[in-house]
Amino acid sequence: MTPTQTQYDKVLAISATLNDVDIYDAHHGKTHDAVRVRRIAWYVLADHLGWTHSAISRHCKFDRVTILIGVDTIAKMSSHSNEASIIQAILKSLDC
Repeated sequence: MTPTQTQYDKVLAISATLNDVDIYDAHHGKTHDAVRVRRIAWYVLADHLGWTHSAISRHCKFDRVTILIGVDTIAKMSSHSNEASIIQAILKSLDC
């Protein structure tokens, strides 16, 4: 999938909705919930949609190392975690 701003915004919006976080906060917030929303979206983009960390960085305006840490944090979580069920719901919403 070719990275586009629309696709990034859609994945982030779905993640925000499923985590009950305002979309503005999902983009700019510094709370634990806002960070979690972004990390889940980045993980889906990287691991399931094939985006590079550099592509994600260009669309979300966070540096590549922050993206790497966020994706890695979600990847290390159990497949039975709440994050895993949110990831599955995002993928279902995207028809993946």
